Amino acid sequence: MGDSVANNAKTTGGCTGKGFTPGHSGNPTGRPKKRLITDRIERLLKQREPKTGKLYADLVAEGLIKEFSKGRNAKELLDRIEGPVVQAIEHSGPNGEAINVSHTLDKDAILALADSIRDNER
Repeated sequence: MGDSVANNAKTTGGCTGKGFTPGHSGNPTGRPKKRLITDRIERLLKQREPKTGKLYADLVAEGLIKEFSKGRNAKELLDRIEGPVVQAIEHSGPNGEAINVSHTLDKDAILALADSIRDNER
């Protein structure tokens, strides 16, 4: 029994041949995202309201539009449709002066960069 355990430990995929193999992730897609509430809401929104036969999603949308038409939550509506307004941010150095940026590459760094670019073009 001792020999079989030792041999199985070195077998690709572990003792069953179905386990992890060297150099490969055992969970390539990562841990699943938990969306318990969102998943349930999405499922319910696809169902129909018994009295009207309308989708719950349509009823919710109609209710939101009524609120928005009264001027309520207009920012939320615009943010949802258009996306939030982009704010410009100005960066400056001391006393509002320009920020000077310089960078130097030595010969080896330039050659390595050229090699990298050449390799990516192939």
